[in-house]
Amino acid sequence: YYLLEGTVTFHVGEESYRGEPGATVFFPRGIPHTFTIESESARMLLLNAPGGFERMFELAPSTPEQAIAALARYDVQVVGPHPRDAAGVEP
Repeated sequence: YYLLEGTVTFHVGEESYRGEPGATVFFPRGIPHTFTIESESARMLLLNAPGGFERMFELAPSTPEQAIAALARYDVQVVGPHPRDAAGVEP
């Protein structure tokens, strides 16, 4: 991820990193990861390698169940809870 605008906390495994514009974060395969947008909005550039994961977005899942099924097609597991939710913080 390359953070273009906003403030984002990136969660990678057990570590968390607060990012400002210009920050770059690498999420290794097989390590649980997510992010929390801390500002009103944020823009990020995402590069996945190897390619192909972008096809998941073409499936346009509209429910959480459909999203989980679409992600599974690309060997992505949804794990939880989100660090924000585990801490009892309101989104």
